[in-house]
Amino acid sequence: MDSDRRGDSPERTNLADQLISKHNFCAVWSNPAFEALVLKHLPGCESLNPQTADQSYRILRKNWPEYCKGMTAAELGRQLDLVAVERAAAVEQNLREFLIMIGLIEG
Repeated sequence: MDSDRRGDSPERTNLADQLISKHNFCAVWSNPAFEALVLKHLPGCESLNPQTADQSYRILRKNWPEYCKGMTAAELGRQLDLVAVERAAAVEQNLREFLIMIGLIEG
């Protein structure tokens, strides 16, 4: 979920946090936005930390010109294989914890 949106509506954010806790979900917050997290899957982009959602999108498109918002999981999966997921998990602790929890990678 996009961390840059948490401040848009404190009530919505509070409700989301309550639901996550109540149902024992594991939220993977992307900072600042989904595109910044996707970027970390690409070779050579793991250490990039764009500060805004717009910057994240521009850098991602520079490194993956075919990327567009709203891609399906299948479309993302054609570019982001397990090696790419492991690359991102190496630098994103909350993603790593989630992947270990679901058994996709070992701890």
